[in-house]
Order: sequence, then structure tokens, then C-alpha cells
Amino acid sequence: MKIEKFVPKHILDITPYSLDADFPKNLSKKYTRLSLNENLIVERDFILNLISSSLNEIDPRLYPEPHGKIAVRAISKFLNIDESNIFIGNGLDDVLERISRVFITTGTKVAIIEPTFAIYSYYIELCNGVKVPIMLKDNFELDIDRTLKVCENGVKLLFLCSPNSPTGNQFDEKDVNEILSKFNGITIIDETYSDFGRYSVCKWLDDFENLIVLKSFSKAYGLAGVRIGYMLANKNIVDIMKKSVHPFNVNSISQRVVETVLEKYKYFKENIDYLKTERERLKKDLQGISGVTVYPSDTNFILFRVDKRITSLELQSKLKDMGMIIKDRGTLPLLENCLRMTIGTKAMNSNLINALKTILEINGKI
Repeated sequence: MKIEKFVPKHILDITPYSLDADFPKNLSKKYTRLSLNENLIVERDFILNLISSSLNEIDPRLYPEPHGKIAVRAISKFLNIDESNIFIGNGLDDVLERISRVFITTGTKVAIIEPTFAIYSYYIELCNGVKVPIMLKDNFELDIDRTLKVCENGVKLLFLCSPNSPTGNQFDEKDVNEILSKFNGITIIDETYSDFGRYSVCKWLDDFENLIVLKSFSKAYGLAGVRIGYMLANKNIVDIMKKSVHPFNVNSISQRVVETVLEKYKYFKENIDYLKTERERLKKDLQGISGVTVYPSDTNFILFRVDKRITSLELQSKLKDMGMIIKDRGTLPLLENCLRMTIGTKAMNSNLINALKTILEINGKI
């Protein structure tokens, strides 16, 4: 039997979202992974203790509160935003998929500001929508005139990642506001990294009915493995979103962990501040390497470019041989020979700097 005949063609045409480079098959070798922007500064034991205390609050025999009610209540209190404006999911990927299934059907035009997080394109393909790419300027800032002009041609949704991955910059606040004011479709602003940035657009939720803000506990709170993400929007959008998901989409443990984590925000804020300091130190160290161009960052990672005497892919491979994994972004538009590295502990960052110097010396860099 040919199973493919039962599958829609657009599904068969999708290239699976691969993370093979980030999860090496050689498990016998110990790697330092600085490619997925995980928060390695938050102490593992601190997180484990929070999870352990959360376990004492649940009965695993019972179904979790519907629609993540415990976590939603905690987020509402923390952000001073009404519970009716919050939709929560099993990681931000889950929320993105729900948004896509609600708003994207065959032929729906969806604009994406590029280069950016590849998962947006993946979900557009999954729902058989039409991707409409809009390039950033060469300095990675928004091109407002081009964006608004492109969006006039039947675009219904606009994905905007700010601070942006992989460029690392948070877009000018006035530019983002102008897009929200003039675009007649729905603007989805991914603020996964805003805890490390300069501002949040959450303050505009009452001003724009077309605004959806995405948030995550994976980065600032070190909970990538727990899988909690959420969106903020007006009540009408949240009510529609709830139609797309079964009521038990967020498990009891994750809900309680969110509640506990937000009660301990002071600890996480201290780590965020420390990470920003370490970010500046690492940036200076990278700038001190000949042949390396470093870009500004409002995130927990740094994008840098190496000159053409070595390719970004070759550099990634050589670092992997030395036990360090970072992200090659050189195939993306505007990012020729660029790599992205997570800001890890001071020791991890220093080891990476030393490895880079060693590799680039051999290749005639310095």
C-alpha cells in the first residue's frame, strides 16, 4: 500500500524541522551546547528544587486544570493582565501551531520579516498558507515602507520577532508601533527574548485589537525542558484560540512550576541582569578577535560574522570537534558567514573564545 496517497501533497512537500546539528549522535562525547539559546546561567539545582516543590502540590491521578488555569492565574497576577487575555500552551511552539491552524488555511498570505526564526515558515507550510517574505534592511532594522506596501496585497498575518532571532536586535519601538497602527491584519510579535531587551509591547494590548504577543518560559526562566509558552491578546482572539485546543493541553506539573517560578522572580531577575553583564564582556572578547564582526544583541545570544578565509559551516564543524556546538546561520539572507552563540556561563564563554582563537589562528586569522 502506498501510504502517500492518503496524505495531502503540501504535507509531503514539507522539509522536516531538523535539529540534528544540535543533538549529535555521538552521545559518548561530552559537548557544550551553545546553539539553542537555553539558559545555562540559571542554576540546575535551583530549577530542580522548584519542580520538586511543585510536585508536592499535585495529584498525578487527576486531570490538570483546563486551559492551564493555574498558570494563567499566576501570569495574570504577575503581569497585571486579565486572565481573559491569556492563552497558554505546551511550549511556544504549541501556541504557534494553534495560531497557525486558527488563522491560516490554503492560500492565506502570511508575511514574515526575514531573516528570522524558521519555525514560522514551517507552520505556514503545514497549514498550506502562502509565505510572503519581507527583508530587513542591511543593518537588520525594519523597512517600514516596504513592509506596509507588501502587506497591502492581501496579507492577513504578519510575524515579527522582536528581539529577533537570529539577528539579536530589538526593533525600534516607534517602527513597531507604526506597523501595528497601519497594518489591517493581525500582527504576531514574538517576545521570547524580551526579558533581555529594552521594552515590551504588552503595554499596547488595550490599544490594538490586531496584536498578539508571544511569551516563553524557556529563555529567561531556564525552563526549556518543561515546555511552557503563552500568548497575550484581546479576549475575542483568546476565546477563538480556545476552540482549537483540547482542555488538558498543559499538564499539572508545568502549571504549578509556572506559579512557583513567578513567586521567585527576584532570583531570575538577578540572573537576567548578570547575563546582560556577561553579554557585554563576551561581546568585547569577540570584538578582540581579528576577522570577527560582532552585532548588537538584546537577547541571550550573540550573532557574529567571520571573514571569508573560513566559512561559517567549517567553523561550526571545527568547534564541534573541540566539543562546542554553536549555530551556523550562514545560509540565511543577509547572514553570509554568520554564526550564533548562546551566552553561557563565564567558563563556557571563555572556553569558546579560546577555541575560536585557536581555530582562526590556524586559518591565518590573527
